[in-house]
Amino acid sequence: MNTIHSQQYSALMLGLLLGLAPLALQAEDTMPATLQAANLQIQQQNGIAYLSGGVGQDESQAIKQSAGYSLHLTFSEGAGQYVVGVDVDIRTSKGQPVLSLQQVGPLLYADLPAGSYRVDASYMGMRQQRNVQLGRNGSRSLNFNWR
Repeated sequence: MNTIHSQQYSALMLGLLLGLAPLALQAEDTMPATLQAANLQIQQQNGIAYLSGGVGQDESQAIKQSAGYSLHLTFSEGAGQYVVGVDVDIRTSKGQPVLSLQQVGPLLYADLPAGSYRVDASYMGMRQQRNVQLGRNGSRSLNFNWR
């Protein structure tokens, strides 16, 4: 009797595992392969998708090859000296908060809707501010450089 029970349990577990495996694989397939390879995750805040990272060539290339992000931010300290640990606050032109992120960089890509935004970036106690207008198509790039 124990053998039959054990066989039934094993068959049930195998069926569950095989039945759930396609769902797990499908979730992984929705993320671009370059992001998976670089071990990056698409994040969300207030319904806004974003990517942050770019430390190392794999991460940097994966983010730069990602499509669908209307705002591309780059943080550096001189030519080619990218920095991490930047605090970013993005608000609409009317002051409504959109994204508030801490310790990001050196790249930040965000999928914001068309509109006008104010981007504040702080690094090592130094703050910079930029205004940007995003259209319905294409993307805009902003570079924040602390020398």
